[in-house]
Amino acid sequence: MKKIVKSFVFLSLVFMTSSMLANSSTPPALMLKKIDASRFRMEVAQLKSALNVSIKDAWGETLYDEDLKIGHAHRKIFDISQLPQGTYYLKLVNANSTQLYDISNAEVRLLTEVSNRMLNEQGDFLAVLIE
Repeated sequence: MKKIVKSFVFLSLVFMTSSMLANSSTPPALMLKKIDASRFRMEVAQLKSALNVSIKDAWGETLYDEDLKIGHAHRKIFDISQLPQGTYYLKLVNANSTQLYDISNAEVRLLTEVSNRMLNEQGDFLAVLIE
């Protein structure tokens, strides 16, 4: 039960309505491409603001966390083959937005993008449960 509550809280904080994106700034140029069933490549153009990259499991536990440096382009291949079968998320956070991707399946799929500015101003969130 504790894990379900923790998962609900994690997902609740990340998911917002798309209308909150209306005033957000454009996130850095990003490309995510699935290489095979357990590997994907992330490429980020030269960063103008800091970007935090993390991989989390379905319970919100952080498995990987890195702060990417401003002024540099970044390219990284992630391999999740050594992780137990399950649901995993790639979370990207910069000064303007938070993006959450499902990296569990054959495709890397954007689940949501949230304007951090709108979240900080309104202090509200919308809970969404994914089956």
